Amino acid sequence: MQDVTILKNTIIDNIRYANEAISEEEIEEIFKKLNLHEKIMSLPDAYETDIYHNPDILSKGEKQLINFARIMAINPDVIILDEVTSSLSYRSEMLLKNAMRQITKGKIAIIIAHRLSTIQECNQIIVLEKGNIIEQGTHQELLAKKGEYYKLADRNIETKINHYDYQF
Repeated sequence: MQDVTILKNTIIDNIRYANEAISEEEIEEIFKKLNLHEKIMSLPDAYETDIYHNPDILSKGEKQLINFARIMAINPDVIILDEVTSSLSYRSEMLLKNAMRQITKGKIAIIIAHRLSTIQECNQIIVLEKGNIIEQGTHQELLAKKGEYYKLADRNIETKINHYDYQF
């Protein structure tokens, strides 16, 4: 999921690629949970909008939500998310956090991320260095240890602040 893949034709086609039997009502419910339904309804042809030949109609974050919708249409027991926010702005990442909660709810989820904000809510975080586990625990437990995760968190906060377009 590092790279967003939009398949040919419409939004509906992109979801039915994952689950041919899914109804339009179920697709709409998925997009409501992902907070993208209103945007889709504002498009010229709503769910029948050709997003393959109109690549600029959706932002990169919105295209990532299409990928998430495919996952929800399949409804797997185990989900692996590999750097799903790596190519997004921090603002788009915040929009995707709710979507990540939706697709991982009640599932076993393995989330691979360099951005700590992507994994803060995980119930178990494993910090790897050169393929070895050097720390593990919850976000709060790892911060309290003041080890490598703590150092990473401190650097991530500085990076995040520098990427926002704040004006004082």
